Amino acid sequence: MAKKTQKHPSYMRRCVAKVSQEKDLSTAFAICTSAMQKAGYLEPESRVQTKAGKKRARQYAGRKDFKKKEADYERALELGRDESLSFSDYFLKYVEENTDERLN
Repeated sequence: MAKKTQKHPSYMRRCVAKVSQEKDLSTAFAICTSAMQKAGYLEPESRVQTKAGKKRARQYAGRKDFKKKEADYERALELGRDESLSFSDYFLKYVEENTDERLN
């Protein structure tokens, strides 16, 4: 039986996508987990959502840029899991991708 992967709340995915631009993936998850616990969206010492966290997740899901941010998160996971890329290679690839998007 395949292990079921945990789906992270939308605010957590959004945070990880943003932080992973400057940090590696595991550091991004650690920073975002800590920030969300301090904000009261996750229970202390866990990644279980609080009532406020569930409300915040619904708010983020209704935003206009939700799909773009979800795509950013998926790209960050893909690049972060690619062990052949160093941080500098990842950063250069990210800059190239975002520069191309702005020129079109």
